[in-house]
Amino acid sequence: MKTKSVEMTLLFDLYGELLTAKQQQLFDLYYNEDLSLAEIADLLQISRQGARDGIVRAENLLREFDETLALTSTMEQNSQIAALANQIILSSEIDEVKKLAEQIKSLALSQGGNYGI
Repeated sequence: MKTKSVEMTLLFDLYGELLTAKQQQLFDLYYNEDLSLAEIADLLQISRQGARDGIVRAENLLREFDETLALTSTMEQNSQIAALANQIILSSEIDEVKKLAEQIKSLALSQGGNYGI
């Protein structure tokens, strides 16, 4: 099971550019710089509640973007395809089957299947 921090960081990597600059900054300070809400509030000269609200809003938007675009689901499926192709490569003794499985694995990984979600 993914932790919230890992999930949010992945979503930010995928959709962070869709957030406002302020939301990106708040998210970065909280998740990447590991600052507390009080430290963020002090640094940005906003209230602690304002910092929290901005981060929660960014989290909700990232989840909404993923519900709509479903990139994490696609990446997870590509990871599963790549893993199955790898099993075929390891278990098959037929060179042509291995070659086709290598191509499938390569395509799956090139489409984001290397996140291992």
